[in-house]
Amino acid sequence: MSGMTDILDRVAAICRDAMGVSDLRADEDLVARGADSLVAVEVVSRLELDYGVDIVDVFFSTPTIDALADAVRSHLAHQQ
Repeated sequence: MSGMTDILDRVAAICRDAMGVSDLRADEDLVARGADSLVAVEVVSRLELDYGVDIVDVFFSTPTIDALADAVRSHLAHQQ
């Protein structure tokens, strides 16, 4: 379970840093909070660097920290 929490925490930190906010909830719509295409590029690029995952489609279809973390977990599970 720790690995799942670590991924959620890392994704949250990346999103908060890219958006310059500290109070994002994991289920909050990032676009509704002001994430634009530049934020999307930064978040997706950093997740690709950290986890080797390309999830730009997830960012635009379900732009939440929870959804991004789930996509990272799914990618990592299929790598094993």
